[in-house]
Amino acid sequence: MKSTLWNVGASSCILTPEEHTADGFSSYKEAGIKLAELSCCHNLSQIDFYNNPERILKVAEANGVKFTSFHLPFSKTISFSNPDKEVREKAVLKLKETVDAASSIGINLMVMHPSCSNYEFYPERDKLIAQCLSHIGEVYEYCDRKNITLAVENMTGQGLLGTPTEMIRCLKEFPDIKICFDINHCFRLTPEEYLDELIKAGFKGRIATIHASDYFLKEEKHLMPGEGKTDFCAVTKKLREMEYKGVFMYEVSGNKETGARYTPKAVKENFDTVIKSALFN
Repeated sequence: MKSTLWNVGASSCILTPEEHTADGFSSYKEAGIKLAELSCCHNLSQIDFYNNPERILKVAEANGVKFTSFHLPFSKTISFSNPDKEVREKAVLKLKETVDAASSIGINLMVMHPSCSNYEFYPERDKLIAQCLSHIGEVYEYCDRKNITLAVENMTGQGLLGTPTEMIRCLKEFPDIKICFDINHCFRLTPEEYLDELIKAGFKGRIATIHASDYFLKEEKHLMPGEGKTDFCAVTKKLREMEYKGVFMYEVSGNKETGARYTPKAVKENFDTVIKSALFN
């Protein structure tokens, strides 16, 4: 029997902040999903993460769920793309504080957005990228001292590190930094074309985790695979060529057009049909 290369996982963004409880994670257990990325980026204080990170660990473990990665917070004020130096320096401190909290419960892979604003036509984009890389270096060194892996997420074309060229610049500057490959963030190229650029540049093995979802190749949607235009046969083929050995981590929450909300059960069913079909096509 053919074996899938990856185990399925689901980002906890599929739950509301209020559902980051034992009852909420029971939906993972019922679906047979044992792996998750802890992702409550804008609501970490709401789930009392900084004061009591052990609580979220206990409710996940009670349902047989292991956190394989942690999505660090991001916003216009927690961003390395902000032109204001003071804002960027505060962002570094907040991310270090979050790394401490996440690592205290045994999570050793941190996913980071390098930017979150539209700087596609900013006249000093290259200067902002240099500043962004400098701050990425600060967080990377902090993580490295704690034996924690930092994975920088590819951004949409408007954000800094929004193209393969900019991502490659980051990878060259920090030889041990990893990538979180978000399929929904590829606008100028298709996801498989983006991956091909990384392969041609010699960066096989640098993806630590992925964010899997579907879209229509031009606007971020985070739909369930099969609901958009992503060629998952091509994407999974390129992920194999990239020597990706991590979790097939879904980052989906709902379809805004239809109002449908996704569940861990729907993720597992999608993985067993759409993704496995793509793998063995």
